[in-house]
Amino acid sequence: MQKSTAAGEALARFYDVFSAGDVEAFDRGIAADSEAFVVGTQRVSSGREEWLGNFRRIAGKGVRLEKHDIRAYAEGSLAWAFDRPMFVMPDGSQLPTRLTAVLRDEGGEWRLLHAHFSVAVPDPVAIEHGPAWLEELGQAPA
Repeated sequence: MQKSTAAGEALARFYDVFSAGDVEAFDRGIAADSEAFVVGTQRVSSGREEWLGNFRRIAGKGVRLEKHDIRAYAEGSLAWAFDRPMFVMPDGSQLPTRLTAVLRDEGGEWRLLHAHFSVAVPDPVAIEHGPAWLEELGQAPA
């Protein structure tokens, strides 16, 4: 794999269209694959349409996504990226996250095939509260 400025720029554009609430551009930024999906702290989309539907519900409500230090690498038609983006809420509050993403080159345009956002929580806090969080999400441990 080699560093990919183009894949990193595509991820930064994706943040920009997210922040602008631009549903059409957001749609174009996701790979044309029904299995494309995003994993968040509280939910997992079951595919491209659910991912787009989730965005439609928050588009235009003032939530922004700010890049931190995107690192992207590519090999052939696939790329992966890492960043620590910040979600900025309309009231100015911030949610720091970590992101890994897989992108695919589709006709010369890098598009997101998969993204995984997580909130940084210290291990002792996660261990203490994890079972309650899972129960709240309807995913109680077996």
